[in-house]
Amino acid sequence: MNKRTSWLLFSLCLLIFLSLLILISTVPLRVTAVDSMIRNWVNQFHSPVANAFWEQITSMFNAQASVFWAFGVSLAAFIGHDWYFGLQITSTIFGGLILNHFVKIVVCRPRPVIRVLMHYSGYSFPSGHSSTAVLIMGSLILMVNHWLHSRHLKALLDTCLVLIIILVGFSRIFVGAHFPSDVLAGWSLGVFVLSGINLLAIKFDPSKVIHQQP
Repeated sequence: MNKRTSWLLFSLCLLIFLSLLILISTVPLRVTAVDSMIRNWVNQFHSPVANAFWEQITSMFNAQASVFWAFGVSLAAFIGHDWYFGLQITSTIFGGLILNHFVKIVVCRPRPVIRVLMHYSGYSFPSGHSSTAVLIMGSLILMVNHWLHSRHLKALLDTCLVLIIILVGFSRIFVGAHFPSDVLAGWSLGVFVLSGINLLAIKFDPSKVIHQQP
C-alpha cells in the first residue's frame, strides 16, 4: 500500500469513525432507529441453513480464533520478510485490538437484545470481530503485496481477503451481536490503524537510511 493510498484511507476512515462516534454519543436513539431498520431487513433472511452458515463465519474471529490469527500472522511476517515488517504487522494487529477494546469501554454501548442468535458479553461499539477481520486480513494483504510479484494473483488474493472482511462484518449483524453502525465503526477503525501504521512504517523505513548513505 503506497503512501498516497494510505493517506486517503487513513483520512476517510478517521472521518467515518469520528462521525459515528459523535452520533452515538449525541443522538443514540436516532442511530439505533436506523440500525433497527437494517437489522429488521437482515432478520427476514433467517433460516436454519443461513443461521448455521453465518454462525460459522462469525466464529472465525471469536476470542480464541483471533488470538491464533494475531500470533500466527505476526510470526509469519517476521519469518517471511524482516524484523521491521514484522514489527509493523505486529503493531498493527495488537495496537488495533487494544484501541478497539479501549473505545468499547469508553463508549459503553449496549448490544442488541432482540432477535439474537449468538450471545456475547461486553459492549457493542465498535464491533471487535469486524475490526479484527480488517486488522488480520488487511495485514495479510500487505504481506501478499510484499511477497508476490504476479499482479493477477495478488488481485485474486486481495479480493478474497476483502470478501472475508465483508462476510465477517455482515455475520455480526446477522447473528444479532452488533448493530450495523458498530460494524461500520469496526471496519473504519481497523483501516484507520492499518493505514496509519503503514504511513509510519513508510516514514521511518530504515532501508531508506541505508540507501541514502554514501
